[in-house]
Amino acid sequence: MRKIFFSFIIVCVFLQLSVYAQQGQHRGGNMPANGTINGRVVDANTNQAVEYANISFYSLRDSSLVTGGITNNRGFFQITSVPYGAYYGFVEFIGYGKQKIDKFTLTPNAKDINLGVIKIGVAAEVLKEAVVEAENLQVEYKLDRKVITPDKDLSSAGGSAVDVLENTPSVQTDIDGNVSIRGSDNFLVLIDGRPSPLQGSEALQQIPSATIQSIEIITNPSAKYEADGVGGIVNVILKKDKRQGVNGLFSASYGSFNSLGGDFLINARTTNFNFFVGANYNSRRNVGEGWNLQKTYYNTDTLVVEKASERNREWANGRIRGGFDYFISPNDVLTFSGNIGLHKMGGGTQDSITSFWNKNNIIEDYLSYLNDNISNNRGVYYSTDLNYQHKFTKQGHEISAYAYFDLSDNNNQSSYSEYIYNIPDEYKTITESGARNLRGQIDYILPIWTNGQFEAGYQAKQRLSTNDYHYQVLDADMWKDSLQNDYEFNENIQSGYLTLSNEFKKFGYKLGLRTEYTNRYFAPTANSQEQSTKYED
Repeated sequence: MRKIFFSFIIVCVFLQLSVYAQQGQHRGGNMPANGTINGRVVDANTNQAVEYANISFYSLRDSSLVTGGITNNRGFFQITSVPYGAYYGFVEFIGYGKQKIDKFTLTPNAKDINLGVIKIGVAAEVLKEAVVEAENLQVEYKLDRKVITPDKDLSSAGGSAVDVLENTPSVQTDIDGNVSIRGSDNFLVLIDGRPSPLQGSEALQQIPSATIQSIEIITNPSAKYEADGVGGIVNVILKKDKRQGVNGLFSASYGSFNSLGGDFLINARTTNFNFFVGANYNSRRNVGEGWNLQKTYYNTDTLVVEKASERNREWANGRIRGGFDYFISPNDVLTFSGNIGLHKMGGGTQDSITSFWNKNNIIEDYLSYLNDNISNNRGVYYSTDLNYQHKFTKQGHEISAYAYFDLSDNNNQSSYSEYIYNIPDEYKTITESGARNLRGQIDYILPIWTNGQFEAGYQAKQRLSTNDYHYQVLDADMWKDSLQNDYEFNENIQSGYLTLSNEFKKFGYKLGLRTEYTNRYFAPTANSQEQSTKYED
């Protein structure tokens, strides 16, 4: 063991509870109303607003981190519910120097602090000659994608890929961790350019932010990508440690909504091999309640509707991953990796509703009913892939090939109960589904001209999925099937693509051609007929 390096990151509950106004408000957190800090961050040279700059405030008494935030697209920030006390702070952003904020004090008589305009300059380091060093922007816009780098984003520390995307333009998230891109929740998730065995938001919830190098959001996919993601494609690039010896990363977090998370990644690298193993776990619970009273007046009569609601939701997921890289030569590398993951989501809602007419202080048409809705979803998945890459002498000239296999099984149960005058009406649904995916792909990239690129490739994909659906009703204290729908779906896709791109100063273009052959086979229940479809496009 040549070298051991462990880094430990703890995101404490105070950061999660009061980290910044945007996250605290839209997730419904209830924070004590104390002081407010606001200001604006601009570039010292251009006076232009700096978006997504990180602001952190520390207690002057013991230098502990108390709260923080990020700037919006106009460079403004506002942090509410800050406890009274004396503070100092820092402003940081990728590529800029660290700017200190002088001490100030929040008191009942001075509870709204305006720090004014804070100017930050580009970081520079002088060696033997003047060299300006700057990291990639947190949000970088390229020809066909946006690239997000979360390393210095305090707001996503200890979270998942969903937290990284939370403040990204064209991406929307909700309190349940669901993600939509340009208003659609139908998007494709890739991990290091290869498809995830899970779909959409569920896949992003499994990836800890500490393991992410960058995230690419492709809202206008080129001919290289298949047409599975209507809303776009999210490609998550994971960190890769290039240091010799044994290196490790460990992080843990606890925050609001009873969120608990932890992950680790260990690399052991020699001259020709790199072995890696890691695991992560995340859980969260959300509890809420509400009450609503509605009165509608019709002349002298009044319709009164009262509703009380309770909600309880829980999420948990975990994953173990491992593999190795074999460096055949300086230009050739072979990678094998595997994943095992578990996920579950459950909870329920209860609505109690009463309504009646008040006619001249006489109650009529009184109605009382109770709705209970409970759901539980559990699943397991396995995946493995083998990847080979060869780099030619010219920078950016490469060819790669990979084979990938995954399988997943899910069980989803939902029950619904409605009581009207204590007379129950109950039913439940049970869905068991499974999927098997096998794919292979070859990609070739050739740089041409000054900033141009030619790409070509071939893809083959085989998918088999099964689904068993049961609708059951309660009859004499026994659940009986009222409706059943079982089917098997088989899909075979062969495709090829060509793309050509180039950039001229502020103008760029990317042309593409893609062809696909699809063979689909659908076999419903025994009482239905089998269907087979073949087509090219």
